[in-house]
Amino acid sequence: MAAVWPGKVHFPDFLQEKTRKWFGDKYKFLTDLGIEGVWNDMNEPAIFYDEISLQEGIDAAIAAKGENLGVLPFFALRDKFQNIGNKNEYYQRFYHEIDGKKFTNEEVHNLYGYNMTVSASEGLKKHLGKRHVLISRASSIGMHRYSGIWTGDNSSWWSHLELNVKMLPSLNMSGFYYVGADTGGFGGNASGELLTRWMQLSIFTPLLRNHSAIGCAFQEPYSFGDKVTGYNRELIKARYMLLPYLYSEMLKAHEDGGMMFIPLSFEFFGNEALIAEDQILFGEELMLSPVVKSNAKGRHVYLPEEMALVDFSREKVMMKIMKDGVQYLPYELDDLKFFLRRNRIMPYVMPGSSVKDLDMTEIQILGFVDTEASYTLYDDDGESYDYEEGRLSRTKFYVRVLDDKSLDVRVESSHPSIRRVFFTIMSGDGEILKKEVEV
Repeated sequence: MAAVWPGKVHFPDFLQEKTRKWFGDKYKFLTDLGIEGVWNDMNEPAIFYDEISLQEGIDAAIAAKGENLGVLPFFALRDKFQNIGNKNEYYQRFYHEIDGKKFTNEEVHNLYGYNMTVSASEGLKKHLGKRHVLISRASSIGMHRYSGIWTGDNSSWWSHLELNVKMLPSLNMSGFYYVGADTGGFGGNASGELLTRWMQLSIFTPLLRNHSAIGCAFQEPYSFGDKVTGYNRELIKARYMLLPYLYSEMLKAHEDGGMMFIPLSFEFFGNEALIAEDQILFGEELMLSPVVKSNAKGRHVYLPEEMALVDFSREKVMMKIMKDGVQYLPYELDDLKFFLRRNRIMPYVMPGSSVKDLDMTEIQILGFVDTEASYTLYDDDGESYDYEEGRLSRTKFYVRVLDDKSLDVRVESSHPSIRRVFFTIMSGDGEILKKEVEV
């Protein structure tokens, strides 16, 4: 027994199967209310204090009453309370039973959050009867089978936005795909500029949320006035347009075991690719180069090959060719820009106010093609567990640029909704070519 948010609590021993089943069944209370998403927090477990350390602090304070405390005695008394949280000794006197043997929590610490997550996932799956959303703060390798994860209690610092870029490939390499950060930062006070720059990255992450701590300044977009609200509204609109592509890439990673977010150095040789850690590849099609510095009107980017710059922030999506090498990229707060690789195409749809509102009958295909390219869009019903049995829809889009600059296109689809596809292709010399096909 120790203290967390509500005060003194008991910590279930999730390393025992009977405990996991008991706790998992507790989620029925939530699912019966129609709740389909759960966020498990503080489950390392975090401990504010235990009885022993609290009593030591109280005794020290009583003993100091009326004393003339100098600097060292004062610091010693202060530290009794300031350093009372999450002390190593708490986990040394906190025990688990595994196969009849006792272990301290310190010995199996990462398995605690992992097994809580297993318990929650299995309970939600049992009682909800369809897919749920689950994120967990603490865990260990393998938890990606049961839950998503976010990047922890970050701060509203520009350095943490940059760190977010670097963490995404690391999480993918650890098996985690449903990932994201507290957009805008959790601790500290965000500015409208920082929130908007962070959103320009976060719309590509599977988990997107704006979340901050109690006591911090409000950081909803409207807290910063009409301009910032408008910037973020357009970015969220773009998120909905990109969702079929983002979801497809996550399904592919799940099916094939690859990565969504990839360091440049995994694909390209050279020192420039190695040190360009604030740029990442997304799938096989895109390169993301977010602005991660304050008061910037743009940034320098390293292009390891010639790419198409996509301006996705206007009513009409624009493209232009950018040569390889180091280039300066103008990038304002009201922009959304990314790079499309040569001989790659990507799908998107018109925006909606929710996932259910997205019109999947008409698909837009954007491409930078000088010879030929293809893309396979993965999708499923979004609710059942049929995807675990490989029951997915796959739509293959193929395009070839002919010598006369006409387009040869094909669509092979098992998707129940897709009826029409609009191809917008930029050729190798920058000419925009278009074609529409019925499915």
